[in-house]
Amino acid sequence: MQKGPSRYSWGAFFMLNTERLILRGPKPDDLDDMFALYSDARAMKYWSTAPHDSPAVTDEMLQRRLASWQTRQTYFQIEMNGRMIGNAGNHMGDEVGFILHPD
Repeated sequence: MQKGPSRYSWGAFFMLNTERLILRGPKPDDLDDMFALYSDARAMKYWSTAPHDSPAVTDEMLQRRLASWQTRQTYFQIEMNGRMIGNAGNHMGDEVGFILHPD
């Protein structure tokens, strides 16, 4: 059996590791990366809301995600090279959504 990092981890957070990305739950220190994503007009072009004009708006979203993650692990943060670069998961009902920072 090949040694290496676990691809899955269960516990307080579910995490899936691939060669390039990590899918994980939200963390309180995601705020700066989330604001960079959700304030970027290019990323928000096809999103359901306007780009965030303040970190306070993004923080409200992050707080909802943190609370939701405690009972429903269906919407994941996408991390690459230690930075949160997007989100993906079950958005509403049977709708799957994703957003990625264009850079």
